[in-house]
Amino acid sequence: MNEAALRAVLAEWTSHAELQTRVGHLLGTLAGGLNGSYHLNADTVHDDGDRDVLYGGGQSGLVPRRQEGPGEVRGGTARS
Repeated sequence: MNEAALRAVLAEWTSHAELQTRVGHLLGTLAGGLNGSYHLNADTVHDDGDRDVLYGGGQSGLVPRRQEGPGEVRGGTARS
């Protein structure tokens, strides 16, 4: 695990920037951000084969993309 990358991604995600700005920074589609050169993409985020459960806190969030299987989830942002 790359702790520097994790800390940088968490710093951006918990920043006070607007949701779409944070998402753009994390996905690498918008320059800038506290995450620096660390981005969330197919090269940096991998499926470990374990079941994952996402919990929302009543705010908008970034939802990972599931690429195959029943009930396919498309990547993007979600509001709870």
